[in-house]
Amino acid sequence: MSLKEEYLYWFFINQLIKQYGYRFVSASDDQTEIWLASDSNTDSDIIRLKLGDLGWANNLKKDQHMAIHNGEKVRRFLGKKAVTVKTVYISTYAPVDDYSEIVKGYEEPEFRRVHAESLVFQTSAIEESLEELRHFLPYPLEGVNRQSEEIEESEIEELKQSALTASYQKVKKDEAVFQKGKPILTYLLMAIQVIVFFILEMKGGSTNTQTLIEFGAKYNPLIMTGEWWRFFTPIFLHIGFTHLALNTLSLYFVGIIVERIYGSARFFMIYFFAGFAGTLLSFLLVPNISAGASGAIFGLLGALLFFGIVYPNLFFRTMGWNVIIILLINLVITFSASAIDSAGHIGGLVGGFLAAAIVGLPNKGKPVWQIVSFLGTALLTAGLLFYGFTAGANGTYEMDMGLAQEYISQEDDEKAYETVQKYLDGDNYPEAYFFAGYLEFRNGDLDKAEEHFLTAIEQRPDFPEAYYDLGLIYWQRQDLDLAREYIEKALEQDPDNKDFQEVLERIKQSQSS
Repeated sequence: MSLKEEYLYWFFINQLIKQYGYRFVSASDDQTEIWLASDSNTDSDIIRLKLGDLGWANNLKKDQHMAIHNGEKVRRFLGKKAVTVKTVYISTYAPVDDYSEIVKGYEEPEFRRVHAESLVFQTSAIEESLEELRHFLPYPLEGVNRQSEEIEESEIEELKQSALTASYQKVKKDEAVFQKGKPILTYLLMAIQVIVFFILEMKGGSTNTQTLIEFGAKYNPLIMTGEWWRFFTPIFLHIGFTHLALNTLSLYFVGIIVERIYGSARFFMIYFFAGFAGTLLSFLLVPNISAGASGAIFGLLGALLFFGIVYPNLFFRTMGWNVIIILLINLVITFSASAIDSAGHIGGLVGGFLAAAIVGLPNKGKPVWQIVSFLGTALLTAGLLFYGFTAGANGTYEMDMGLAQEYISQEDDEKAYETVQKYLDGDNYPEAYFFAGYLEFRNGDLDKAEEHFLTAIEQRPDFPEAYYDLGLIYWQRQDLDLAREYIEKALEQDPDNKDFQEVLERIKQSQSS
């Protein structure tokens, strides 16, 4: 091998890196073999340049076998579905024996997604080799026909350093994408949700429904009354220590990456819109109380998916498959566990993606697409809110009954009665009649209470609480036989209820005395 081959080797590498957007993927220790991949996501060609004489065709075949094996590793690293490894051998002469069939193409059944092609570039026949090279590679490379004695080693070193510097600058440019912000908000949000958790524990417990509602959990009946802030406050609340620990760890690992990529201002908008979107979809589809930062954290994963669309190659070179695997695992858990608010997670994921499309990536903004994303998201959000508040999320009756129960627990009897009163002329609202009876009983109007409880039982015969409260009315009136009859009916439907058992024993004692 002479200086002529080495000069052309680095001359071609410089063109591929500087003119056609290729970058180093791998290199041998002696730098006589360089693997290059394009920055373009649509280009599936991996260009491999190898310097040195081949000798025999069998050596070429062995090297193609190795190229296939290493090509599979490169394919996975780049996240490509399939690749073609195009090897350019820069040699003084072609192999001694026939190699024409080998260079046409090489595949192995074990690695079906990798195809290998090769070209032997002979410096002894440089004009013919340049013509073949123009047809072999996707980009035309210029060549120079200089004799070895005309080439200085310093020229080769200059070409080499130029290629390495250009590649280093690409690496630094990639690194800069992950340095747009410091994870200040991530740490702050982690601290806030831990502090709020301990406040919940001191005020009644993070698993206590009343405490959660008091501190702003997603509770549809109160949202329907105008407490719009409950679309956001659930982000800071967690139900139990395990819930807190999992979400805090997830926020730590995902939040740091997203805030470094998008910067703190964009991170803020993505996180809170995703949290809002998760609560909104949960409001529409899930009647239960819910809380947690999971929707917002899913939104951060959505923002990473958007990053993958804008920077596909960089995404898959750095974290792409890890993000996808983590997301898939979480989705499987979401849909397999009944206690998890799956609507909140999916809403957060979609919300985070849309928010990322609206705010854009630093230095990669596309105003037209951002405006379109904003308008589309605004219309979608307004439509879902309109549907939720007009059609009644999860059924107006169920929400009103939950709201009435909440007012009763707060001893706000006036609002509780207002909530159930509109159902008292209906034929299928036993809970409304039950709550009305309970309120009348608590206010001392036993006749009205009796009337409401009897209607509740008529509409729903399996209503042990209504039978029990009727028994209490008759007991208070000293009608012990009727009191005993209704308490026993309550126990038939709920035999393990200790309150029912205790009252029945006291009635029996009163009868025997």
